[in-house]
Amino acid sequence: AKGMAAAVANFTGGEAAVYREDGSRVYGLDAELELKSQSKRDRNWERKLLQWVEQVTGDKAVDPNDFGESLKTGVQLCKLINAVQPDIIKKIDLRPIQLVYLENINKYLKACYNIGIPSSSLFISSDLNMKRGIEQVVQNVYAVARLAQSRSDWKGPKFEDAVPKPNAVDLKPVKKWNQVNTNASPVYVEQLELQLEKPAVSTSTSNASSNASSNASSHATPSGSNATSPHAASNASKTSGNAASRHGDDVKKISDLEKEISDIRYRMDGISKENTSLKARETSLNSENQKLGRELKEISENLKKLQAKQVEKPAVQVEKPAVASSREKSLEIQLKEEEAKNKKLISQIQDLEK
Repeated sequence: AKGMAAAVANFTGGEAAVYREDGSRVYGLDAELELKSQSKRDRNWERKLLQWVEQVTGDKAVDPNDFGESLKTGVQLCKLINAVQPDIIKKIDLRPIQLVYLENINKYLKACYNIGIPSSSLFISSDLNMKRGIEQVVQNVYAVARLAQSRSDWKGPKFEDAVPKPNAVDLKPVKKWNQVNTNASPVYVEQLELQLEKPAVSTSTSNASSNASSNASSHATPSGSNATSPHAASNASKTSGNAASRHGDDVKKISDLEKEISDIRYRMDGISKENTSLKARETSLNSENQKLGRELKEISENLKKLQAKQVEKPAVQVEKPAVASSREKSLEIQLKEEEAKNKKLISQIQDLEK
């Protein structure tokens, strides 16, 4: 299996290994297209554009030499678009969670579309989050810079370097393509495996004697020896090592995402419980409020009755003779007590109303 991997690695890539920004290795035509895409990028121009973003947002870049790594959280992009169109993004989430990064990037892209950035200057979230299309992200930020500077009310810094300069790189093909031989028979993977597993008999033997067989066994070499040269084996080991490291990184990312999801679910459960307790508290407050309303109504009715009695009593006193008696004095005392009670009830009603 190792020899097979070495043969395939040597055939498809050789020494000219090409990797994307996300760390994945590409081969053949994909590798040539990746090299061509990288040659169109101007790293100095990207650094200046990133500096302009820092000036507008007021936040320092994580890595001034890595455009994608500095913007992958989406926070600076959201602040940038808010500087161009104030409050177009109401809330920016600052939590260090991958899912939150994607939400911030999607908010930014939606805001770009709403302020008039053309669809050809937009990108998809994986271009930035997974670093699979950084050149498209660069073109998008440049389009935002052009739109901002075209507005009459723009008071922010200006981005002077208007045109990027592609890298002056002499592009070489990943492998030298041989002329296609249309008469050649197809080679299948099963045949390569058989050649690597079974050593071939030497072609120099022509006799059927025991001496010839011993010479053949001493001089025979595996037909796949060229495919399993030390150079190819080293390339295979490097390839398998890179694949294993990338697999480990993917497993770690998946584990981190699962932890973040469990954390979010735990917090959602806590919020749900808190919401339930708040609803119970609201119900108890409503019942208490209704009880106080009933008490207030009773007090109001009692007050009206006492006021009616107070109005009737002076008329009765006028009709009586002017001679004071013990009964009149007792009535006056009761009236004063009732007046004191009325004052007390009035103060209680005022307190309840407050």
